[in-house]
Amino acid sequence: PAYYKGPTHGFIGPEEEVLWPKYTDILDYELELGMIVGKEGKNIREEDAHEHIFGFTILNDISARDIQKKEMA
Repeated sequence: PAYYKGPTHGFIGPEEEVLWPKYTDILDYELELGMIVGKEGKNIREEDAHEHIFGFTILNDISARDIQKKEMA
């Protein structure tokens, strides 16, 4: 499956206000399943992967669609 790996400094908690960035006119969101890795590893066998998962969470992935469209062109 496709995945996104990124920095954690952009996360905010529940009930916090999402500020609309000045650089975008189109702000959109998607519901995502987030996996929290709890144990480092490399070349992990499929049957051992569960040993590295700390847990799961629900995320709202908020994107500036007009900027994203330009960057992905």
